[in-house]
Amino acid sequence: MPALGASAKLAEARSLLRRRRLHEAALAFASALGPKQRDAAAWLEYGNTLSALEDYPAAVAAFDTALVHRPGFVAAWNDRGVALRSLGRLTEARESLERAVALQPSFAAATTNLANLELSAGQLERAEALYRRALRDDASSGAARTGLGRTLWQTGRSTEACREFERALQNAPGSFDALLALVSFQLGTRRLAEAISTCDRFLRLAPNHSGALGLRSEVGREGRDDRYSHLLDLDRWLKIQDLPADTALHADLTTLLTAELRLTPAPPHHATQGGLHSGPLSSLEHPALARLEELIERELSEYAAAHANNAPWALARPAAVALHTWGVVLGAEGFQLPHLHPDAWLSGVYYVAVPERASGDSDAHAGCLELGRGDPALALLRSRPSRFIQPQPGRLVIFPSWLYHSTIPHGMPGLRISIAFDCVRV
Repeated sequence: MPALGASAKLAEARSLLRRRRLHEAALAFASALGPKQRDAAAWLEYGNTLSALEDYPAAVAAFDTALVHRPGFVAAWNDRGVALRSLGRLTEARESLERAVALQPSFAAATTNLANLELSAGQLERAEALYRRALRDDASSGAARTGLGRTLWQTGRSTEACREFERALQNAPGSFDALLALVSFQLGTRRLAEAISTCDRFLRLAPNHSGALGLRSEVGREGRDDRYSHLLDLDRWLKIQDLPADTALHADLTTLLTAELRLTPAPPHHATQGGLHSGPLSSLEHPALARLEELIERELSEYAAAHANNAPWALARPAAVALHTWGVVLGAEGFQLPHLHPDAWLSGVYYVAVPERASGDSDAHAGCLELGRGDPALALLRSRPSRFIQPQPGRLVIFPSWLYHSTIPHGMPGLRISIAFDCVRV
């Protein structure tokens, strides 16, 4: 009977995972996987659920347990290496990924992950060899071709790099990562007409893709092509709403994000630098979150009504959307690099707590949310106007997901606590 109970709990956990109810799935896996549970595949699923929640220390522990029960479990070695990289434990990550590749030399995903690690460490010769090895095992891998292209570009072989970026996008025509890599190369080599053409081809296949729309508008501004310039009109698209102060709500959210949840440092390759993330909050049952999501959804409905006739945003509106939320906690020197949310439709942030500004502070933009500054990796040369928004508790900011945004360190004692959100297609 106990085995039957464990089996039923695992079935429940897997059902919750398929429905992306991650917090509940993690709890169900934890309940099903007792000390005597030797199901390595279930431990792997539990670890990947925890990774999706950005609880990487717990994910590594789950992968370790899977490997105790099945030492040759290649997928667990690979996923463990990815989680360790997210924790910045690069030596251990390399050892784990090397173990996966040694156990299954034809496992292209693990070889690509190891190559990515070597590329980020500046080991270009080794990265190139690993990417080429991955492509021998899986010639259709867009990730491996993109990585190889980046490696070739860094070693000065622009013609070969361009060919690999183009093949990556051909292999994965809907991949924003492949689009971004090719357009970044074209901008970096000042091939503006080609960059515009690349974005236009992608948009013919996915005309409402936020990432492609954002990239196309930035490339167009760089090349003085105004067909998408209206997407960058912040007066048109930006909404700032100061909601009535709710001290109890803010106290509950602060307690949740700083005491009840285990926050993890954002991975080194993440837009957040020097800050902590909660992982997804949307599937977590908590009265303060429920109250906040109710407030956000009301404001999102009003935003949608106000822009019902504004193309292309209105045309991109999904038939059904889900609200995804996550917490971000930044200390004095924490910040976010310019980024957009390529797979979302509408994005924003709600401020829970903000350090008090020092009197006479000369930096008027300290701690601000900045909209309008593009990704430095795009090598954009034309100057761009920015809008700086000073955070304050209860302030809600909403904007289309194609807009690049970033934050500036607040430089003061205390924490800046916010809940970010996306509206995504169901």
